[in-house]
Amino acid sequence: MANIIQYFKNPNKEWNSDLAIVFLRWGMAAVLLYFGISQIFAPTNWTGYLPQLLSQGSLGVPIILFNGAIEIFFGLMLAFGFYTRIAALLMALHLLGITVSIGFTATGVRDFGLTIALLSLVLLKADKYGVDYKLSKNKHQTKKHKVSNT
Repeated sequence: MANIIQYFKNPNKEWNSDLAIVFLRWGMAAVLLYFGISQIFAPTNWTGYLPQLLSQGSLGVPIILFNGAIEIFFGLMLAFGFYTRIAALLMALHLLGITVSIGFTATGVRDFGLTIALLSLVLLKADKYGVDYKLSKNKHQTKKHKVSNT
């Protein structure tokens, strides 16, 4: 309980911002993984969301399966914090396309909110719990090591 009280007394600590980024990153990863896995295991449930041009004939299910695989791939990238900004940007553009396609509906508004959350990840620094941070830290240590050896 003391930690919770301490948090509210001083919410500007560095670890608080890192945790906020982690929660956002993991939350978006969970959303992408849920939808991706759902599309892989039940693609016919999703074909109704495709624009009519894409859902005609036998194209619907393969498109949904491909989309599900893409969302799983980028969801995993976000979960591990690996190329977070690139993954978030690509998924934000993807969701923006879906939002425009669906229009001003409950699902469209939800997807717009998810798009904004993903764009936030594009603009935020790498949190210290993800692979991006560890890779950049190693890169900086290698540069320092090279400079000190010369």
